[in-house]
Amino acid sequence: MRGLERMIRALRSSGVGTRNLNQLASRRSSESLYAPEETINHILSSGDLSETPERFNFARDIIEYWAKRENRLRNDRVPALWTVEQGSSSRKYSYRELSELSKRIAGVFRDLGLEKGDRLLVCLPKCSEFWTILLGAIRYGLEICLVTSQATSEDLRLRITRFDPRVVISEKLDEVDSACADAQVMHKISPRRKAKSWKNLNSLLDSANDFDGHQTSENDPCLIFFTSGTTGKPKMVEHSHSYTLAHVLTGKYYQCLEPSDIYWCMTDPGWSKVAWATFPTWLFGAGVFVDTSSRFSAQDTLKTLREFPVTKFCAPPTAYRTMLANSGSTDSFRFPKLNDCLSAGEPLNPEAYRAWKRLTGVDIREGFGQSETMLIASTPRGQPIKPGSVGPPMKEHDIRVLDDDGNPVPRGTIGHLGIRVSPRRPLGLFRGYRGDPEKTSAAFKNDFYLTGDKVCADEDGYLRFVSRSDDVITSSGYRIGPFEVESVLLEHDAVLESGVIGVPDPQRFEVIKAFIVLNDNYLNHDPQELIADIQAFVRRKTAPYKYPRQIEFVKSLPKNIGGKIQRNLLREMERERRGA
Repeated sequence: MRGLERMIRALRSSGVGTRNLNQLASRRSSESLYAPEETINHILSSGDLSETPERFNFARDIIEYWAKRENRLRNDRVPALWTVEQGSSSRKYSYRELSELSKRIAGVFRDLGLEKGDRLLVCLPKCSEFWTILLGAIRYGLEICLVTSQATSEDLRLRITRFDPRVVISEKLDEVDSACADAQVMHKISPRRKAKSWKNLNSLLDSANDFDGHQTSENDPCLIFFTSGTTGKPKMVEHSHSYTLAHVLTGKYYQCLEPSDIYWCMTDPGWSKVAWATFPTWLFGAGVFVDTSSRFSAQDTLKTLREFPVTKFCAPPTAYRTMLANSGSTDSFRFPKLNDCLSAGEPLNPEAYRAWKRLTGVDIREGFGQSETMLIASTPRGQPIKPGSVGPPMKEHDIRVLDDDGNPVPRGTIGHLGIRVSPRRPLGLFRGYRGDPEKTSAAFKNDFYLTGDKVCADEDGYLRFVSRSDDVITSSGYRIGPFEVESVLLEHDAVLESGVIGVPDPQRFEVIKAFIVLNDNYLNHDPQELIADIQAFVRRKTAPYKYPRQIEFVKSLPKNIGGKIQRNLLREMERERRGA
Protein backbone atom coordinates (compact mmCIF):
# COMPACT_ATOMS: atom_id res chain seq x y z
CA MET A 1 0.00 0.00 0.00
CA ARG A 2 3.04 2.31 0.18
CA GLY A 3 2.44 4.10 -3.12
CA LEU A 4 -1.32 4.50 -2.63
CA GLU A 5 -1.00 5.70 0.96
CA ARG A 6 1.71 8.22 0.09
CA MET A 7 -0.44 9.64 -2.70
CA ILE A 8 -3.45 9.92 -0.39
CA ARG A 9 -1.44 11.71 2.31
CA ALA A 10 -0.14 14.18 -0.27
CA LEU A 11 -3.62 14.85 -1.61
CA ARG A 12 -5.06 15.44 1.84
CA SER A 13 -2.30 17.78 2.85
CA SER A 14 -2.81 19.85 -0.31
CA GLY A 15 -6.50 20.47 0.39
CA VAL A 16 -9.29 20.86 -2.14
CA GLY A 17 -9.85 24.57 -2.50
CA THR A 18 -12.39 26.30 -4.68
CA ARG A 19 -9.59 27.55 -6.92
CA ASN A 20 -8.48 23.98 -7.63
CA LEU A 21 -12.03 22.95 -8.41
CA ASN A 22 -12.49 25.86 -10.77
CA GLN A 23 -9.25 24.94 -12.52
CA LEU A 24 -10.54 21.40 -12.90
CA ALA A 25 -13.80 22.68 -14.35
CA SER A 26 -12.15 25.00 -16.86
CA ARG A 27 -9.66 22.35 -17.94
CA ARG A 28 -12.42 19.79 -18.28
CA SER A 29 -14.57 21.95 -20.51
CA SER A 30 -11.72 22.50 -22.95
CA GLU A 31 -10.73 18.87 -23.36
CA SER A 32 -12.16 16.58 -26.02
CA LEU A 33 -11.87 13.54 -23.75
CA TYR A 34 -14.98 14.39 -21.77
CA ALA A 35 -18.66 13.92 -22.42
CA PRO A 36 -20.71 17.16 -22.40
CA GLU A 37 -21.31 17.94 -18.74
CA GLU A 38 -24.87 19.10 -19.36
CA THR A 39 -25.66 15.66 -20.81
CA ILE A 40 -24.18 13.89 -17.80
CA ASN A 41 -26.03 16.21 -15.44
CA HIS A 42 -29.33 15.49 -17.22
CA ILE A 43 -28.83 11.72 -17.10
CA LEU A 44 -27.85 11.68 -13.43
CA SER A 45 -30.71 13.93 -12.36
CA SER A 46 -33.44 12.26 -14.43
CA GLY A 47 -32.30 8.73 -15.28
CA ASP A 48 -33.22 9.50 -18.89
CA LEU A 49 -31.07 7.44 -21.26
CA SER A 50 -32.86 8.39 -24.48
CA GLU A 51 -29.88 10.51 -25.50
CA THR A 52 -26.41 9.47 -24.40
CA PRO A 53 -23.00 11.00 -25.11
CA GLU A 54 -20.95 9.51 -27.92
CA ARG A 55 -17.82 10.06 -25.83
CA PHE A 56 -18.03 8.52 -22.39
CA ASN A 57 -15.61 7.32 -19.74
CA PHE A 58 -16.87 6.51 -16.26
CA ALA A 59 -13.64 7.44 -14.46
CA ARG A 60 -13.49 10.89 -16.06
CA ASP A 61 -17.14 11.79 -16.59
CA ILE A 62 -18.63 10.43 -13.35
CA ILE A 63 -15.89 10.30 -10.73
CA GLU A 64 -14.70 13.82 -11.60
CA TYR A 65 -18.33 15.01 -11.71
CA TRP A 66 -18.70 14.13 -8.04
CA ALA A 67 -15.14 15.17 -7.16
CA LYS A 68 -16.04 18.72 -8.19
CA ARG A 69 -19.19 18.68 -6.10
CA GLU A 70 -18.12 16.98 -2.88
CA ASN A 71 -16.32 20.09 -1.59
CA ARG A 72 -19.59 22.04 -1.87
CA LEU A 73 -21.36 19.53 0.36
CA ARG A 74 -21.07 19.21 4.12
CA ASN A 75 -17.71 18.18 5.53
CA ASP A 76 -19.06 14.94 7.00
CA ARG A 77 -20.31 13.59 3.65
CA VAL A 78 -19.88 9.88 3.09
CA PRO A 79 -16.64 8.61 1.55
CA ALA A 80 -16.73 7.43 -2.05
CA LEU A 81 -15.00 4.19 -1.02
CA TRP A 82 -14.75 2.75 2.48
CA THR A 83 -12.91 -0.52 3.01
CA VAL A 84 -12.87 -2.22 6.42
CA GLU A 85 -11.31 -5.37 7.80
CA GLN A 86 -12.70 -7.18 10.82
CA GLY A 87 -10.57 -6.34 13.84
CA SER A 88 -8.29 -4.07 11.83
CA SER A 89 -8.14 -0.63 10.28
CA SER A 90 -10.41 0.97 7.73
CA ARG A 91 -9.59 3.20 4.76
CA LYS A 92 -11.73 5.96 3.29
CA TYR A 93 -11.33 7.60 -0.11
CA SER A 94 -13.03 10.72 -1.41
CA TYR A 95 -14.11 11.15 -5.02
CA ARG A 96 -11.22 13.52 -5.58
CA GLU A 97 -8.78 10.92 -4.24
CA LEU A 98 -10.25 8.21 -6.44
CA SER A 99 -9.96 10.51 -9.45
CA GLU A 100 -6.31 11.32 -8.76
CA LEU A 101 -5.44 7.69 -8.03
CA SER A 102 -7.04 6.61 -11.29
CA LYS A 103 -4.88 9.12 -13.18
CA ARG A 104 -1.72 7.82 -11.52
CA ILE A 105 -2.63 4.21 -12.29
CA ALA A 106 -3.38 5.23 -15.88
CA GLY A 107 0.14 6.68 -15.87
CA VAL A 108 1.47 3.27 -14.83
CA PHE A 109 -0.25 1.67 -17.82
CA ARG A 110 1.27 4.31 -20.11
CA ASP A 111 4.74 3.63 -18.69
CA LEU A 112 4.26 -0.07 -19.44
CA GLY A 113 3.73 0.79 -23.10
CA LEU A 114 0.09 -0.26 -23.22
CA GLU A 115 -2.24 1.03 -25.91
CA LYS A 116 -5.94 1.77 -25.85
CA GLY A 117 -7.86 -1.49 -26.19
CA ASP A 118 -5.13 -3.67 -24.70
CA ARG A 119 -6.41 -6.39 -22.40
CA LEU A 120 -6.06 -6.48 -18.62
CA LEU A 121 -7.09 -9.41 -16.43
CA VAL A 122 -7.69 -8.56 -12.76
CA CYS A 123 -7.86 -11.31 -10.15
CA LEU A 124 -7.91 -9.67 -6.72
CA PRO A 125 -9.66 -10.16 -3.40
CA LYS A 126 -11.77 -7.43 -1.85
CA CYS A 127 -9.24 -4.63 -1.31
CA SER A 128 -8.89 -0.91 -2.01
CA GLU A 129 -6.54 -1.58 -4.90
CA PHE A 130 -9.21 -3.43 -6.85
CA TRP A 131 -11.44 -0.35 -7.13
CA THR A 132 -8.62 2.08 -7.88
CA ILE A 133 -7.17 -0.26 -10.52
CA LEU A 134 -10.62 -0.68 -12.06
CA LEU A 135 -11.00 3.09 -12.40
CA GLY A 136 -7.47 3.53 -13.72
CA ALA A 137 -8.00 0.85 -16.36
CA ILE A 138 -11.33 2.34 -17.45
CA ARG A 139 -9.76 5.81 -17.66
CA TYR A 140 -6.90 4.47 -19.79
CA GLY A 141 -9.25 2.68 -22.19
CA LEU A 142 -8.23 -0.92 -21.50
CA GLU A 143 -10.47 -3.95 -21.92
CA ILE A 144 -10.85 -5.41 -18.44
CA CYS A 145 -11.66 -8.99 -17.48
CA LEU A 146 -12.56 -9.61 -13.83
CA VAL A 147 -11.85 -13.01 -12.29
CA THR A 148 -12.71 -14.19 -8.79
CA SER A 149 -9.86 -14.53 -6.30
CA GLN A 150 -11.20 -18.02 -5.59
CA ALA A 151 -10.03 -19.12 -9.03
CA THR A 152 -7.71 -22.11 -9.23
CA SER A 153 -4.79 -22.47 -11.63
CA GLU A 154 -7.07 -24.31 -14.05
CA ASP A 155 -9.72 -21.60 -13.80
CA LEU A 156 -7.10 -18.96 -14.52
CA ARG A 157 -5.57 -20.95 -17.37
CA LEU A 158 -8.95 -21.17 -19.11
CA ARG A 159 -9.60 -17.46 -18.70
CA ILE A 160 -6.10 -16.32 -19.62
CA THR A 161 -6.07 -18.56 -22.69
CA ARG A 162 -9.42 -17.31 -23.92
CA PHE A 163 -9.13 -13.64 -22.97
CA ASP A 164 -5.45 -13.36 -23.97
CA PRO A 165 -4.45 -10.42 -21.74
CA ARG A 166 -1.27 -8.37 -22.05
CA VAL A 167 -1.32 -7.65 -18.32
CA VAL A 168 -2.43 -9.66 -15.29
CA ILE A 169 -2.85 -8.03 -11.87
CA SER A 170 -3.22 -10.48 -9.01
CA GLU A 171 -2.03 -11.61 -5.59
CA LYS A 172 -2.24 -15.28 -6.64
CA LEU A 173 1.33 -15.37 -7.91
CA ASP A 174 1.88 -19.13 -8.07
CA GLU A 175 -1.49 -19.85 -9.68
CA VAL A 176 -1.00 -17.12 -12.28
CA ASP A 177 2.54 -18.27 -13.06
CA SER A 178 1.23 -21.77 -13.67
CA ALA A 179 -1.67 -20.51 -15.76
CA CYS A 180 0.56 -18.23 -17.85
CA ALA A 181 3.04 -20.94 -18.83
CA ASP A 182 1.83 -21.04 -22.43
CA ALA A 183 0.37 -17.53 -22.65
CA GLN A 184 1.78 -14.29 -24.07
CA VAL A 185 1.32 -12.17 -20.94
CA MET A 186 3.70 -9.20 -21.10
CA HIS A 187 3.39 -7.90 -17.54
CA LYS A 188 2.40 -9.49 -14.22
CA ILE A 189 1.72 -7.01 -11.42
CA SER A 190 1.12 -7.59 -7.72
CA PRO A 191 -0.35 -4.76 -5.64
CA ARG A 192 1.30 -5.85 -2.38
CA ARG A 193 3.87 -8.58 -3.00
CA LYS A 194 7.28 -8.74 -4.66
CA ALA A 195 8.51 -11.74 -6.63
CA LYS A 196 10.70 -12.70 -9.53
CA SER A 197 9.10 -11.91 -12.91
CA TRP A 198 6.45 -9.80 -11.13
CA LYS A 199 6.24 -6.01 -10.93
CA ASN A 200 5.11 -4.35 -7.71
CA LEU A 201 2.30 -1.81 -8.11
CA ASN A 202 3.59 0.50 -5.39
CA SER A 203 6.99 0.74 -7.06
CA LEU A 204 5.31 1.50 -10.38
CA LEU A 205 3.15 4.19 -8.77
CA ASP A 206 6.19 5.85 -7.21
CA SER A 207 7.78 6.45 -10.61
CA ALA A 208 4.63 7.17 -12.66
CA ASN A 209 3.10 10.50 -13.65
CA ASP A 210 -0.60 11.24 -13.92
CA PHE A 211 -2.29 10.50 -17.24
CA ASP A 212 -5.84 11.49 -18.19
CA GLY A 213 -6.29 8.43 -20.38
CA HIS A 214 -7.39 7.89 -23.96
CA GLN A 215 -10.66 9.03 -25.49
CA THR A 216 -13.31 6.32 -25.29
CA SER A 217 -16.71 6.12 -26.94
CA GLU A 218 -19.82 4.59 -25.44
CA ASN A 219 -19.47 1.66 -27.85
CA ASP A 220 -15.82 0.81 -27.15
CA PRO A 221 -15.33 -2.54 -25.35
CA CYS A 222 -14.80 -2.08 -21.63
CA LEU A 223 -15.61 -5.10 -19.45
CA ILE A 224 -15.58 -8.87 -19.87
CA PHE A 225 -17.38 -11.19 -17.45
CA PHE A 226 -17.12 -14.96 -17.57
CA THR A 227 -20.56 -16.43 -16.95
CA SER A 228 -20.91 -19.43 -14.69
CA GLY A 229 -22.93 -21.19 -17.39
CA THR A 230 -25.39 -24.05 -16.93
CA THR A 231 -23.82 -26.15 -19.67
CA GLY A 232 -20.42 -26.14 -21.33
CA LYS A 233 -17.51 -23.82 -20.67
CA PRO A 234 -18.12 -20.31 -19.34
CA LYS A 235 -18.93 -17.71 -21.97
CA MET A 236 -17.22 -14.31 -22.23
CA VAL A 237 -19.86 -11.59 -21.84
CA GLU A 238 -18.64 -8.38 -23.47
CA HIS A 239 -19.86 -4.94 -22.38
CA SER A 240 -19.05 -1.50 -23.74
CA HIS A 241 -18.45 1.71 -21.78
CA SER A 242 -22.17 2.52 -22.04
CA TYR A 243 -22.88 -0.41 -19.70
CA THR A 244 -21.42 1.54 -16.78
CA LEU A 245 -23.72 4.48 -17.53
CA ALA A 246 -26.81 2.27 -17.97
CA HIS A 247 -26.54 1.38 -14.29
CA VAL A 248 -28.12 4.75 -13.53
CA LEU A 249 -31.40 2.81 -13.80
CA THR A 250 -30.12 0.27 -11.28
CA GLY A 251 -29.31 3.04 -8.84
CA LYS A 252 -32.61 4.82 -9.41
CA TYR A 253 -35.12 1.96 -9.38
CA TYR A 254 -33.42 -0.89 -7.53
CA GLN A 255 -31.00 0.63 -5.05
CA CYS A 256 -32.92 3.94 -4.79
CA LEU A 257 -29.71 5.78 -3.92
CA GLU A 258 -29.00 9.24 -2.55
CA PRO A 259 -25.57 10.90 -2.10
CA SER A 260 -25.90 10.35 1.66
CA ASP A 261 -26.13 6.57 1.32
CA ILE A 262 -23.48 4.03 2.23
CA TYR A 263 -24.09 0.91 0.17
CA TRP A 264 -22.73 -2.50 1.12
CA CYS A 265 -23.11 -5.32 -1.38
CA MET A 266 -21.70 -8.70 -0.43
CA THR A 267 -19.95 -9.80 -3.58
CA ASP A 268 -16.61 -10.99 -4.88
CA PRO A 269 -14.77 -8.58 -7.22
CA GLY A 270 -14.61 -11.29 -9.87
CA TRP A 271 -18.36 -11.50 -10.41
CA SER A 272 -20.47 -9.13 -12.49
CA LYS A 273 -22.37 -8.24 -9.32
CA VAL A 274 -19.43 -6.02 -8.39
CA ALA A 275 -20.43 -3.78 -11.31
CA TRP A 276 -23.95 -3.57 -9.91
CA ALA A 277 -22.49 -2.68 -6.52
CA THR A 278 -20.05 -0.08 -7.80
CA PHE A 279 -21.27 1.85 -10.84
CA PRO A 280 -24.80 2.73 -9.62
CA THR A 281 -23.44 3.83 -6.25
CA TRP A 282 -20.91 6.19 -7.78
CA LEU A 283 -23.37 7.42 -10.41
CA PHE A 284 -25.44 8.78 -7.52
CA GLY A 285 -22.50 10.17 -5.54
CA ALA A 286 -22.98 7.68 -2.71
CA GLY A 287 -20.40 5.54 -0.91
CA VAL A 288 -19.27 2.00 -1.71
CA PHE A 289 -18.70 0.05 1.51
CA VAL A 290 -16.45 -3.02 1.39
CA ASP A 291 -15.87 -5.61 4.10
CA THR A 292 -12.61 -7.23 3.01
CA SER A 293 -13.18 -10.50 4.90
CA SER A 294 -12.47 -13.47 2.68
CA ARG A 295 -15.10 -15.70 4.28
CA PHE A 296 -18.72 -15.02 5.12
CA SER A 297 -19.59 -15.05 8.81
CA ALA A 298 -23.16 -14.47 9.91
CA GLN A 299 -22.09 -13.07 13.27
CA ASP A 300 -19.45 -10.75 11.78
CA THR A 301 -21.89 -9.48 9.15
CA LEU A 302 -24.50 -8.68 11.78
CA LYS A 303 -21.83 -6.97 13.88
CA THR A 304 -20.70 -4.83 10.93
CA LEU A 305 -24.29 -3.74 10.25
CA ARG A 306 -24.60 -2.74 13.91
CA GLU A 307 -21.30 -0.87 14.17
CA PHE A 308 -20.96 0.89 10.80
CA PRO A 309 -23.37 3.46 9.30
CA VAL A 310 -24.41 1.26 6.37
CA THR A 311 -27.75 2.51 5.04
CA LYS A 312 -28.31 -0.03 2.25
CA PHE A 313 -27.35 -3.70 2.27
CA CYS A 314 -27.46 -6.25 -0.54
CA ALA A 315 -26.78 -9.97 -0.11
CA PRO A 316 -27.73 -13.28 -1.72
CA PRO A 317 -30.60 -15.24 -0.16
CA THR A 318 -28.18 -17.70 1.43
CA ALA A 319 -26.61 -14.93 3.51
CA TYR A 320 -29.97 -13.75 4.85
CA ARG A 321 -31.02 -17.30 5.72
CA THR A 322 -27.72 -18.03 7.44
CA MET A 323 -27.91 -14.85 9.51
CA LEU A 324 -31.46 -15.69 10.53
CA ALA A 325 -30.44 -19.22 11.51
CA ASN A 326 -27.37 -18.12 13.51
CA SER A 327 -28.47 -14.85 15.06
CA GLY A 328 -28.46 -15.85 18.73
CA SER A 329 -30.81 -13.06 19.85
CA THR A 330 -33.10 -10.36 18.52
CA ASP A 331 -30.56 -7.75 19.70
CA SER A 332 -28.30 -8.96 16.89
CA PHE A 333 -30.70 -7.37 14.38
CA ARG A 334 -30.76 -3.83 15.74
CA PHE A 335 -29.07 -1.75 13.06
CA PRO A 336 -28.97 2.01 13.79
CA LYS A 337 -28.59 3.28 10.20
CA LEU A 338 -29.86 0.49 7.96
CA ASN A 339 -33.06 1.46 6.16
CA ASP A 340 -33.12 -0.67 3.01
CA CYS A 341 -32.18 -4.26 2.17
CA LEU A 342 -31.81 -5.88 -1.23
CA SER A 343 -31.45 -9.43 -2.47
CA ALA A 344 -30.21 -10.87 -5.74
CA GLY A 345 -28.77 -14.03 -7.22
CA GLU A 346 -31.86 -16.20 -6.74
CA PRO A 347 -35.33 -15.40 -5.46
CA LEU A 348 -35.64 -15.05 -1.70
CA ASN A 349 -38.10 -17.47 -0.14
CA PRO A 350 -41.08 -15.72 1.51
CA GLU A 351 -40.36 -17.19 4.96
CA ALA A 352 -36.90 -15.58 5.08
CA TYR A 353 -38.38 -12.26 3.94
CA ARG A 354 -41.00 -12.33 6.69
CA ALA A 355 -38.51 -13.34 9.40
CA TRP A 356 -36.06 -10.57 8.44
CA LYS A 357 -38.83 -7.98 8.34
CA ARG A 358 -40.08 -9.11 11.74
CA LEU A 359 -36.64 -8.87 13.37
CA THR A 360 -35.32 -5.70 11.71
CA GLY A 361 -38.37 -3.76 10.58
CA VAL A 362 -36.67 -3.43 7.18
CA ASP A 363 -38.02 -4.89 3.94
CA ILE A 364 -35.91 -6.96 1.58
CA ARG A 365 -36.52 -5.83 -1.99
CA GLU A 366 -35.54 -8.15 -4.80
CA GLY A 367 -34.01 -7.25 -8.11
CA PHE A 368 -33.29 -9.28 -11.20
CA GLY A 369 -30.68 -9.09 -13.91
CA GLN A 370 -27.76 -11.09 -15.22
CA SER A 371 -24.19 -10.72 -16.45
CA GLU A 372 -25.50 -9.97 -19.94
CA THR A 373 -28.04 -7.31 -18.99
CA MET A 374 -28.85 -4.16 -17.15
CA LEU A 375 -31.57 -4.19 -14.48
CA ILE A 376 -34.55 -6.22 -15.72
CA ALA A 377 -37.00 -6.13 -12.81
CA SER A 378 -37.21 -4.85 -9.24
CA THR A 379 -39.65 -3.49 -6.69
CA PRO A 380 -38.75 0.18 -6.13
CA ARG A 381 -39.24 1.66 -2.68
CA GLY A 382 -42.79 2.75 -2.11
CA GLN A 383 -44.33 0.02 -4.26
CA PRO A 384 -45.98 -3.06 -2.71
CA ILE A 385 -43.58 -5.93 -2.10
CA LYS A 386 -44.70 -9.41 -3.05
CA PRO A 387 -42.45 -11.96 -1.31
CA GLY A 388 -41.25 -14.52 -3.82
CA SER A 389 -41.48 -12.07 -6.72
CA VAL A 390 -38.59 -10.14 -8.27
CA GLY A 391 -40.94 -7.23 -8.92
CA PRO A 392 -42.34 -5.58 -12.04
CA PRO A 393 -40.19 -5.30 -15.19
CA MET A 394 -38.40 -2.08 -16.01
CA LYS A 395 -40.73 0.33 -17.81
CA GLU A 396 -37.80 1.84 -19.70
CA HIS A 397 -37.42 -1.38 -21.68
CA ASP A 398 -39.85 -3.65 -23.51
CA ILE A 399 -39.68 -6.83 -21.42
CA ARG A 400 -42.05 -9.70 -22.20
CA VAL A 401 -42.88 -13.27 -21.23
CA LEU A 402 -42.82 -15.36 -24.42
CA ASP A 403 -43.79 -18.84 -25.59
CA ASP A 404 -41.48 -21.21 -27.45
CA ASP A 405 -42.25 -19.42 -30.73
CA GLY A 406 -41.44 -15.98 -29.36
CA ASN A 407 -45.05 -14.81 -28.92
CA PRO A 408 -46.26 -13.07 -25.73
CA VAL A 409 -48.17 -15.33 -23.31
CA PRO A 410 -51.10 -14.36 -21.06
CA ARG A 411 -50.41 -13.34 -17.48
CA GLY A 412 -50.27 -16.34 -15.19
CA THR A 413 -48.55 -18.45 -17.86
CA ILE A 414 -44.94 -19.60 -17.55
CA GLY A 415 -42.74 -18.53 -20.44
CA HIS A 416 -39.32 -17.33 -21.55
CA LEU A 417 -38.12 -13.93 -20.37
CA GLY A 418 -37.30 -11.71 -23.34
CA ILE A 419 -35.99 -8.16 -23.83
CA ARG A 420 -36.87 -6.43 -27.10
CA VAL A 421 -33.80 -5.28 -29.01
CA SER A 422 -35.45 -3.77 -32.09
CA PRO A 423 -35.91 -1.06 -33.22
CA ARG A 424 -33.80 0.26 -30.31
CA ARG A 425 -31.31 -1.87 -28.44
CA PRO A 426 -31.44 -1.16 -24.69
CA LEU A 427 -28.41 0.63 -23.30
CA GLY A 428 -26.39 -1.72 -21.12
CA LEU A 429 -27.26 -4.95 -22.94
CA PHE A 430 -24.16 -6.97 -23.70
CA ARG A 431 -22.46 -6.72 -27.09
CA GLY A 432 -22.27 -10.49 -27.44
CA TYR A 433 -20.34 -13.54 -26.30
CA ARG A 434 -16.79 -12.78 -27.36
CA GLY A 435 -15.40 -15.37 -29.73
CA ASP A 436 -18.68 -17.28 -29.89
CA PRO A 437 -20.97 -15.92 -32.62
CA GLU A 438 -23.13 -19.06 -32.61
CA LYS A 439 -24.07 -18.72 -28.94
CA THR A 440 -24.57 -14.99 -29.42
CA SER A 441 -26.96 -15.62 -32.29
CA ALA A 442 -28.80 -18.34 -30.36
CA ALA A 443 -29.54 -15.89 -27.54
CA PHE A 444 -31.65 -13.70 -29.85
CA LYS A 445 -34.97 -14.63 -31.45
CA ASN A 446 -37.70 -12.57 -33.14
CA ASP A 447 -36.21 -9.21 -32.09
CA PHE A 448 -35.83 -10.36 -28.47
CA TYR A 449 -32.85 -11.25 -26.35
CA LEU A 450 -33.81 -14.39 -24.43
CA THR A 451 -32.28 -14.46 -20.96
CA GLY A 452 -32.63 -18.23 -20.55
CA ASP A 453 -35.01 -17.82 -17.62
CA LYS A 454 -38.51 -19.17 -17.09
CA VAL A 455 -40.79 -16.62 -15.44
CA CYS A 456 -44.46 -15.94 -14.85
CA ALA A 457 -46.19 -12.55 -14.58
CA ASP A 458 -49.08 -12.19 -12.12
CA GLU A 459 -52.18 -10.04 -12.54
CA ASP A 460 -50.21 -6.91 -11.55
CA GLY A 461 -47.33 -7.66 -13.90
CA TYR A 462 -44.93 -8.70 -11.13
CA LEU A 463 -42.50 -11.35 -12.35
CA ARG A 464 -42.00 -14.59 -10.48
CA PHE A 465 -38.81 -16.45 -11.28
CA VAL A 466 -39.54 -20.11 -12.00
CA SER A 467 -36.15 -21.46 -13.02
CA ARG A 468 -33.46 -21.34 -15.60
CA SER A 469 -34.88 -22.75 -18.79
CA ASP A 470 -32.96 -25.98 -18.36
CA ASP A 471 -33.87 -26.35 -14.66
CA VAL A 472 -37.59 -27.01 -15.17
CA ILE A 473 -38.59 -30.44 -13.84
CA THR A 474 -41.18 -32.44 -15.78
CA SER A 475 -42.87 -35.08 -13.59
CA SER A 476 -46.08 -36.94 -14.43
CA GLY A 477 -46.94 -34.20 -16.92
CA TYR A 478 -46.40 -31.42 -14.38
CA ARG A 479 -43.81 -28.71 -15.03
CA ILE A 480 -42.20 -27.83 -11.72
CA GLY A 481 -39.78 -25.02 -10.98
CA PRO A 482 -37.12 -26.06 -8.46
CA PHE A 483 -37.40 -22.79 -6.55
CA GLU A 484 -41.01 -23.58 -5.67
CA VAL A 485 -39.88 -26.74 -3.89
CA GLU A 486 -36.75 -25.18 -2.39
CA SER A 487 -38.81 -22.34 -0.95
CA VAL A 488 -41.07 -24.77 0.93
CA LEU A 489 -38.14 -26.88 2.10
CA LEU A 490 -36.51 -23.80 3.61
CA GLU A 491 -39.53 -23.32 5.85
CA HIS A 492 -38.70 -26.58 7.63
CA ASP A 493 -36.67 -26.01 10.81
CA ALA A 494 -34.10 -28.64 9.84
CA VAL A 495 -33.23 -27.14 6.45
CA LEU A 496 -30.51 -24.51 6.09
CA GLU A 497 -30.12 -24.77 2.31
CA SER A 498 -31.58 -26.87 -0.46
CA GLY A 499 -30.99 -27.56 -4.13
CA VAL A 500 -33.65 -29.35 -6.16
CA ILE A 501 -33.31 -31.13 -9.50
CA GLY A 502 -35.20 -33.68 -11.55
CA VAL A 503 -33.78 -37.20 -11.81
CA PRO A 504 -34.89 -39.83 -14.36
CA ASP A 505 -37.81 -42.09 -13.45
CA PRO A 506 -39.31 -44.83 -15.65
CA GLN A 507 -42.89 -44.00 -14.68
CA ARG A 508 -42.96 -40.26 -14.14
CA PHE A 509 -40.19 -39.25 -16.58
CA GLU A 510 -38.57 -37.36 -13.70
CA VAL A 511 -39.00 -37.26 -9.96
CA ILE A 512 -37.91 -34.48 -7.66
CA LYS A 513 -34.70 -34.94 -5.72
CA ALA A 514 -33.64 -32.52 -3.00
CA PHE A 515 -30.08 -32.05 -1.78
CA ILE A 516 -30.31 -30.58 1.71
CA VAL A 517 -27.82 -28.90 4.04
CA LEU A 518 -29.08 -29.35 7.60
CA ASN A 519 -29.03 -26.84 10.40
CA ASP A 520 -26.45 -27.82 13.02
CA ASN A 521 -28.96 -28.88 15.67
CA TYR A 522 -30.42 -31.52 13.32
CA LEU A 523 -27.17 -33.21 12.34
CA ASN A 524 -27.59 -36.04 14.86
CA HIS A 525 -31.21 -36.86 14.03
CA ASP A 526 -32.07 -40.20 12.50
CA PRO A 527 -31.74 -39.60 8.72
CA GLN A 528 -34.67 -41.78 7.65
CA GLU A 529 -37.03 -40.28 10.19
CA LEU A 530 -35.95 -36.79 9.16
CA ILE A 531 -36.47 -37.56 5.46
CA ALA A 532 -39.98 -38.80 6.15
CA ASP A 533 -40.73 -35.73 8.25
CA ILE A 534 -39.48 -33.32 5.57
CA GLN A 535 -41.44 -35.10 2.84
CA ALA A 536 -44.62 -34.96 4.89
CA PHE A 537 -43.98 -31.29 5.62
CA VAL A 538 -43.69 -30.45 1.91
CA ARG A 539 -46.84 -32.42 1.07
CA ARG A 540 -48.67 -30.39 3.69
CA LYS A 541 -47.34 -27.08 2.44
CA THR A 542 -47.80 -27.41 -1.31
CA ALA A 543 -49.32 -29.55 -4.05
CA PRO A 544 -48.52 -33.25 -3.49
CA TYR A 545 -46.79 -33.66 -6.85
CA LYS A 546 -44.13 -31.17 -5.75
CA TYR A 547 -42.76 -33.11 -2.81
CA PRO A 548 -39.22 -34.55 -3.18
CA ARG A 549 -39.44 -38.32 -3.56
CA GLN A 550 -35.68 -38.48 -3.04
CA ILE A 551 -33.69 -36.58 -0.42
CA GLU A 552 -29.95 -36.58 0.15
CA PHE A 553 -28.27 -34.76 3.01
CA VAL A 554 -25.03 -33.02 2.02
CA LYS A 555 -22.48 -30.81 3.77
CA SER A 556 -22.66 -28.07 1.16
CA LEU A 557 -24.18 -27.17 -2.20
CA PRO A 558 -22.22 -26.14 -5.30
CA LYS A 559 -22.60 -22.41 -5.94
CA ASN A 560 -21.11 -19.86 -8.24
CA ILE A 561 -19.38 -16.81 -6.79
CA GLY A 562 -22.66 -14.89 -6.81
CA GLY A 563 -24.25 -17.39 -4.42
CA LYS A 564 -26.42 -19.10 -7.02
CA ILE A 565 -26.90 -22.82 -6.54
CA GLN A 566 -25.43 -24.61 -9.55
CA ARG A 567 -28.11 -27.20 -10.20
CA ASN A 568 -26.32 -28.25 -13.37
CA LEU A 569 -23.50 -29.61 -11.20
CA LEU A 570 -26.01 -31.54 -9.10
CA ARG A 571 -27.43 -33.02 -12.30
CA GLU A 572 -23.96 -33.92 -13.54
CA MET A 573 -23.22 -35.66 -10.24
CA GLU A 574 -26.40 -37.68 -10.54
CA ARG A 575 -25.63 -38.66 -14.13
CA GLU A 576 -22.17 -39.86 -13.12
CA ARG A 577 -23.64 -41.97 -10.34
CA ARG A 578 -26.09 -43.57 -12.75
CA GLY A 579 -23.43 -44.10 -15.39
CA ALA A 580 -25.44 -42.05 -17.89
